[in-house]
Amino acid sequence: MAHYDPETLTILRTVLDEAWEILPDGSKSEAVKSDMAQRILKQAADGERDPVRLRASALTGIGKPANECKEVKRRSRIKQTGTFQERMLGEARRLSVQANTMAPGRDRELLLRKARQAETAAHISDWLTSPGLASPK
Repeated sequence: MAHYDPETLTILRTVLDEAWEILPDGSKSEAVKSDMAQRILKQAADGERDPVRLRASALTGIGKPANECKEVKRRSRIKQTGTFQERMLGEARRLSVQANTMAPGRDRELLLRKARQAETAAHISDWLTSPGLASPK
C-alpha cells in the first residue's frame, strides 16, 4: 500500500469531496463513494497529483452499467484512394516544393531528406511488386 505525505492526503480528500458534491443525489451511495476513492488512490499511486485529472478519474463511469465503464479506444480507419507509390511520390513532391521555398539550413535539409526517403519508399514498393519478382508457378 502506498504512503502519502499530509499535503497529498489533503489533496486526495479534497478531490474526493469535490467529486462527491458534483454527483446528483440519486447517484450517491457508499459503494459509489468507495469506488471513487479507489479510482483516486489508483491514480495517486501512479504518481498523478493534478486535482482536475484526479477528479475526472473519480467520476469516470459513474452512473453507467459496469460493462460500459471501461473506455474503448477505437482505431481510426482511413480509406486510401491512391496506391502506396502514388501517395509516396505525392508526399515527396510536396516536401520538395516546401523545402525549395525555405532558406538553406537544417530544416530545409531535413525536408529534402524526407522527400528522398518517400521517393525511395515508392521505388522499393514498385520493385517489390514488379513481375520479375513474382514467384514461379
